[in-house]
Amino acid sequence: MRVVRAPEPLAMRHDEKSVFLAGTIVGDWRERVIESLRDVDVVIIDPRRNDWDSRWNETADDPRFRKQVEWELEAQECASIISMYLSQESEASVSLVELGISAERGNIIVCCLDGFWCKRLVDVICHRHQLTAVPDLSAMIDAIKVAITID
Repeated sequence: MRVVRAPEPLAMRHDEKSVFLAGTIVGDWRERVIESLRDVDVVIIDPRRNDWDSRWNETADDPRFRKQVEWELEAQECASIISMYLSQESEASVSLVELGISAERGNIIVCCLDGFWCKRLVDVICHRHQLTAVPDLSAMIDAIKVAITID
């Protein structure tokens, strides 16, 4: 397993399986997924930045913010799988946009916990696009393992 974190280059071989970690920014769920996949031949794409500065202007005019958004969009486009974890700990509005952008591709595993403010909408999108929807983080990790072993 290899982890690529924003804004590192997304240099991946064509034959490599990869998983983009989308979703709620709070909590340790990303580290739990990474640890669970430690012995799997996969590239984990983690958009979380160690050098993120909340003082950046979150506008297209701020080159740092724009670079982050463009990196995330490119990473999702090249990922074999997008795993999306949505918990009640945050609104994850950006993740909802990402779900809408990528739903038709069908390569998303969604874990939307009870209590997430927009769960009903997420459930309808998953049903409409036949996305894999799982009830909790453990099930999401299991679904990722299954998905990356399918050729």
